[in-house]
Amino acid sequence: MAFQTSYNQGGDESALGWATPSDIQSLAEMCPITSKRFSIELLKMRMPYMDEETRKRAIKVISALRTGDFVKL
Repeated sequence: MAFQTSYNQGGDESALGWATPSDIQSLAEMCPITSKRFSIELLKMRMPYMDEETRKRAIKVISALRTGDFVKL
């Protein structure tokens, strides 16, 4: 997944560097990262790595994104 490193930029202030995970990069080539489709597809891609409780929550989020309804997690 993502990793964070801090470095000093020009000696003025600390900045935070972030490497984009490969699954996000590949999905961003197919659809805009600000779209509902992106969020749904990313959750689907990561579901096999989720525990059962997190998977159930992801299913509720996907349903809410599709319908526009609110869900209680």
